Amino acid sequence: MTQKTTTLLPDTRTKRPCVVKTTHSMGSKGIFIINDDEDEKEFENFLQESGNPNYVVVDFVDIARNVACHFFMHPNGTVVWFGSNENHREADGKFSSDSYLLMEHQEKLKEMQQPFVEEVVRYCRGVGFWGFCGIDVLFDSSGAGYLVDINPRVTGSCPALMTLHQLKRKYDFQVGLFRRSGNTCYWGSAEQCLKEVAEYNATHEGESCIIIHSYLNRKQRRRQDRRYPNQYRCPRKQSRRM
Repeated sequence: MTQKTTTLLPDTRTKRPCVVKTTHSMGSKGIFIINDDEDEKEFENFLQESGNPNYVVVDFVDIARNVACHFFMHPNGTVVWFGSNENHREADGKFSSDSYLLMEHQEKLKEMQQPFVEEVVRYCRGVGFWGFCGIDVLFDSSGAGYLVDINPRVTGSCPALMTLHQLKRKYDFQVGLFRRSGNTCYWGSAEQCLKEVAEYNATHEGESCIIIHSYLNRKQRRRQDRRYPNQYRCPRKQSRRM
């Protein structure tokens, strides 16, 4: 489909560092950087614990920027662009799983990712697919880009971007943060959480806003655990603060 992507490797020992990722993953879960045998062992343990999912091995890219964009493809190839988000580095050098939505950067990010979107749209039309889609592109320090993920669905950040556009029109909000870390948990009932969010939004109207994307309460989680005992999971409560 495109040459603007990372190189597939036959295994995790041919070239190191390398990156292994399960073919179905979310929010950096199921993605490992293999530098040595210790990393290899950690990945093997993950495979055993998660039911031995399929995975691919690709060349390592020294990432300078980790960006994504979200759009809708019509059957005729017309694209409706929703926007872009970027994952920033934490103090320890690792990329945060939270996505930053900055309105002032939207045009520049679109310009950077447009060539990749055009190739993805051509490919999808060729196989008869149309609908929502999101792609992840990594850029190295020289500015070269690598397409690393195609998500032919409504991505997690897509509703966040839609919401931010609405909040920008109403309140002139310029910044959004889509929180999808498994560490972002609310220890209480869904009713209490919704009540506190409503109170916060009423108190801070026009200044900031919390939008709950989805949540999973304990009873639902226990049923899921019984149904998928070996599936690698992270908490599904996600929120966005605008």
